[in-house]
Amino acid sequence: MELNFRVSRVVDLKLLTYPSFALPLFDVSDLRLVKRYGFCSNLRVNASSNGYNVRHEDSSCIEYSRFILGLWFDPWLYVGDVSSTFKPVILTLLELYSGFSLSVSPLDDLVVFTSIVLSRRTDYHVNTVKWLRSMIELYGDLASVVSVDPQELLARISRSFHLGMLPQLIKCYLDVREDSLRGIEGARRLFECRGVGPKTFYSYVLHVLLDTRYAPIDVNLEIFLDNIGFKGLGLKPDRRYCMVYDCPVCPLRSSCIEAKLRDELGRLTGWFQTIAYVHVKRFCRRRACNICGLRNLCSRSSQLGPL
Repeated sequence: MELNFRVSRVVDLKLLTYPSFALPLFDVSDLRLVKRYGFCSNLRVNASSNGYNVRHEDSSCIEYSRFILGLWFDPWLYVGDVSSTFKPVILTLLELYSGFSLSVSPLDDLVVFTSIVLSRRTDYHVNTVKWLRSMIELYGDLASVVSVDPQELLARISRSFHLGMLPQLIKCYLDVREDSLRGIEGARRLFECRGVGPKTFYSYVLHVLLDTRYAPIDVNLEIFLDNIGFKGLGLKPDRRYCMVYDCPVCPLRSSCIEAKLRDELGRLTGWFQTIAYVHVKRFCRRRACNICGLRNLCSRSSQLGPL
């Protein structure tokens, strides 16, 4: 079966999936995507100038491709959530990244959780993607990694500490999975897993539960906020409080960057964080200020003069 999704702006598939925690499941180029593993494997997408052609033998997988292609979330619908302080930045980003949305695969929740925890303190695209694909090739269903000796993972995949602690993390996730998939309150059980902090928790809330009011606070987001004039917006979330409180009722909400971004951006918080990640990787870390579309809003590039 196949279906054509007509869209006003086609996004480079490689760019679209670049920040996705489901990326290890795909073979992707600028105009072509194949889902090699997991839910709806063998799903095929071809991009053209006016939309996406999607093919799969199961019609439900055709529909599921909306998540992978980001068609489930339209950021323009939530511009009204944004404060006057952030609105100029958001409108500029909507123009600069026209058609860009959130590529997710929520029904691959175990793979996505594993992708999130393996991305900590390492290069996601160099290491995490490679590690996950190797494990899927070797063990199939990641649930089976629970019974694998950590020394085997260290020998066959990587000597990184990530692999040594992975069987126990996956076991813990499987223990709390049912509650975690029910919503953000149930997902707080993820904190029972050793090594899970606010960044992992909010990544899960965004990429599995699809609650776009939340976003992981990573170094790329902090760099982006600093560059566009919001340095020191707030403190990072405190694990002890995230375990218990939702942002609106948290005693730390007046000083926490997670709560402040949620207040300023509403349901565009997760989209904003994803754009920030992509933008910092593409421009800021490459010092490509001379070709950056945010140059006039950026304090870092102000010394270069106006465009």
